[in-house]
Amino acid sequence: MADDEREVLTWSDFGSASRDLALDVIRSGFEAEVVVAIARGGLLLAGGIAFHLHHPAASRQALEHNQALYARTLAERRLRSERGLDEHQPGP
Repeated sequence: MADDEREVLTWSDFGSASRDLALDVIRSGFEAEVVVAIARGGLLLAGGIAFHLHHPAASRQALEHNQALYARTLAERRLRSERGLDEHQPGP
């Protein structure tokens, strides 16, 4: 790639690119405590990498609950929650 050319990263590629880079870091054995970004173009990618490095895999356990909540919100045409987030916490 020439110096004046830029690589185009589409939104559809963003998630997999940040995940793949985070996997490279993990596989290298390096354990990052923080992720530092340069705000001129690197902030979003750094956020994606930090998410993949520090977000527990078990967090997907709430996916089914969240999808059901989303569907109910659309069906009921809700704009806000009367009791805030407490209304939507899964029961024990």
